[in-house]
Amino acid sequence: MHDNTAPLVKRLLRAGSVGVVIKAFSMLMTIAIGVVLARILGPEGYGVYSFVIAIVAVLGIPVELGLPTLVVRETARLCVEERWDVIRGIWKWSGRMVMLLSSTIFLVVSPFFVVYADTYSEEKWATLIAGLLLVPIVGLAKVRSAALRGLRYVIVGQLPEQVAKPVVFLVLLGSFISLFSSQYITATVAMSMLVFASGISLFLSAYMLGNVGKQAADVRPAYDSQTWIRAVIPLAVISAVNLINKSTDTLLLGMYLSPYEVGIYSVAAQGALVVIFGLSVANLIVAPYFSRLYNIGDFGSLQRVVTLSSRCILLVALFVVAFYLLAGDVIVGAVFGREYLGAVPALKILAAGQLVNAAMGSVGFLLTMTGHEKEVVKAVSISAVVNIVCNMVFIPVWGVSGAAFATAISIVVWNTYLWFSVKKHLNIKSSPI
Repeated sequence: MHDNTAPLVKRLLRAGSVGVVIKAFSMLMTIAIGVVLARILGPEGYGVYSFVIAIVAVLGIPVELGLPTLVVRETARLCVEERWDVIRGIWKWSGRMVMLLSSTIFLVVSPFFVVYADTYSEEKWATLIAGLLLVPIVGLAKVRSAALRGLRYVIVGQLPEQVAKPVVFLVLLGSFISLFSSQYITATVAMSMLVFASGISLFLSAYMLGNVGKQAADVRPAYDSQTWIRAVIPLAVISAVNLINKSTDTLLLGMYLSPYEVGIYSVAAQGALVVIFGLSVANLIVAPYFSRLYNIGDFGSLQRVVTLSSRCILLVALFVVAFYLLAGDVIVGAVFGREYLGAVPALKILAAGQLVNAAMGSVGFLLTMTGHEKEVVKAVSISAVVNIVCNMVFIPVWGVSGAAFATAISIVVWNTYLWFSVKKHLNIKSSPI
C-alpha cells in the first residue's frame, strides 16, 4: 500500500502548525531567559544557577522514571477501551509515585548536605535548597500534562510547561527589576522565581485536566501497579540516560572548576542548542508520520519524508553554524555581554557536535516510532559512558573547552550508532544525501 507523500505532508503540517509555533516559542523563551539571567547574574552567579539546575535535573531522574511517557501511552490506549476507572487509577498512581520518590530523594541527599556543608558558599546552598522544590513540582506537572496529551489534548497539554511557565518567569523577573533593581537579583532569587513559575504550571495543568477529564473523575480508581512498573522500566532507562547526558558536562565542571567557568560554559551550551532548532521542530511534525508509514509498509514514502526532513534540518543547522564560525565573538558579546567572550571556543566546538546531530537526521525518533527503542537505549547508554569518561579526562586539562569537546564526542558517538541502526533495521538512510 502506498500513500501520496505530498498530501500527507500537507496534512501533517496543518495539524502540527500550532504545535510547532508552541515549540518554537518555548525554545526562544528559554534562550531569552538564559540571556537575561546571564547578563543580570554575571558569569559566577549564572554558573551557580546553572549548576543547581543540573543537580535538580539529575535528582529528578528517579522521580519521573519515564512516568510521563507511560501516562500518555496508557491514557490513550485505555480511552479507546473506555476504561475510565483504570485511567483515573494511573493518574493517581503516577502522582503518588512522584511524591514518594521525591520524599525518598530528599531523605537520601540530606546527609550529603550535612557532610559537605562547608564546601559550598552560602549563596550556592540557598539556591540548591530552593531548587530542590522543583523536583516534586516539575514531576507532578509533567504527569498531569502527559494525561492531557493522552486524552488527545496535545496542544493544551503543552501550554502550561511550554508557554505559561517561561512567561510567568519573565513577568516575575521584569516586575522585580521595575520595583527594585536588577542588582538585587541573585541566583537564589532567580531560582525562587523559577519554582513559583513551575508551581503555576502545575496548577494550570491540574486545572485543565480536571476540566477535560471529567469522565474519569466520577469513577472509583482501579490499579494495575505491577503492569505499570514493568512497562515503565525501559522508558525510565531512556529518560534517565538522556538527562544524565544533558547534565554531565555542567555537573563535572561544577565539581572541577569555579562557578565562573560553569557560567561561561552554560552560555556556550545555550547557544549550541540553536543549531538543532530545526531538528526539534521537525521531530514534532514527522514523528507520527514515521509511525504511520512504517506500519502500512510504505518504505518508499518513508525514505522520501526522512530525506526531506533531514535536508531542512541540516539547512537550518548550517546557517546557524556559519554565523557562529564567522561572527561568534560578535554574537556572544552582543547577546550575553563581553564578559562571556570566553565561551566562544566552547560554543564553536559544541556547534560542530550539534551539526553532526543535525546531519544524521531524526534518527532517535525514527527508531522509537518504529518499535526499535532498545537501539536508542543502547546508543544513549554508550554515549553517557563516553560523555562521563571524556569529561573527567578533558576538563582538568582544557577546562571549559574540554567539557565542550567531551560533549561533542558523545553526540557524534550516539548519532553515528543510531544512523547505522536505522540503516540496519529499517534499510533507511536518515542523512540528507
